[in-house]
Amino acid sequence: MVETKVAADASLAKTDRNKLYFYPKKSASHAEEISERLQFLNYYASVSSFIISKVQLKVIYDLLSKSSIKSDLTEFLIWCKQACESSTNTKTILNLEEVGEFYSELIKNGLLDVKTMPLVGFEFL
Repeated sequence: MVETKVAADASLAKTDRNKLYFYPKKSASHAEEISERLQFLNYYASVSSFIISKVQLKVIYDLLSKSSIKSDLTEFLIWCKQACESSTNTKTILNLEEVGEFYSELIKNGLLDVKTMPLVGFEFL
């Protein structure tokens, strides 16, 4: 749905994510929708034995990095950084070793362009 609307109006890709409403109900902006889903993953992992694997991280990355809304990648990087920082010795949300491997593979394969990466990406890496 997002891709269709953005394709119909290319200016939406540069619009403030907090002002984009893609669902008829308009109860939450695009930014709020994405943030809520990512925070749910953190919450679920923190209260269960679920750990987000490298394969699952790639699925999330692919969805948000290929989004027509360019700031979705920034949202992903912020979320990933927060999930790694909130991991402790007793509770792991993201396996830090797998996260390192994941980003190394992205950079090695040219899938993550460090020239255009947002500042939060550099802080995280």
